[in-house]
Amino acid sequence: MKRIFLYLILFIFILSGIGNAAESIDFKHYKRDGGFSYVQWSLVTAADGSLTKTASEDSICGLVYAIRVIPDSSTPFTDSVTDIRVTDADEVDLVGGGLDNISNTTPTSASALVGGVAMSYPVNGYLYIDVLDNSVNSGACVVKVFYIRCKGNR
Repeated sequence: MKRIFLYLILFIFILSGIGNAAESIDFKHYKRDGGFSYVQWSLVTAADGSLTKTASEDSICGLVYAIRVIPDSSTPFTDSVTDIRVTDADEVDLVGGGLDNISNTTPTSASALVGGVAMSYPVNGYLYIDVLDNSVNSGACVVKVFYIRCKGNR
């Protein structure tokens, strides 16, 4: 009887973990010849659709000129509601809200903004990524931040 009870408790414990998937973030940094480079996050939100604001694993020095979000076709974010934020250390949104209400089927690109004008945004440090207003369990996408490296190749 004790053994059946223990198996039942174990079964309930295992079931309680199903559907409570943790978020995952994979970061890559691609440095290209000629100074054109990009950093990439592959994101999967938690079971409740949230993502903890996360810093890039590498510091970058350069001029950010564009950000692209590519939704995952199998578990995309909430359509036309989810916002992606890529910020610098001062919490400035590098594209000024250009990645708000992203599509869950079509890649979305936005140019970097300085004072509301499209131009390269200078960064010397870590970048941060955040997902807002998503309700999809384990929603996934790839976010690429394109930039021109500083002289000195950091």
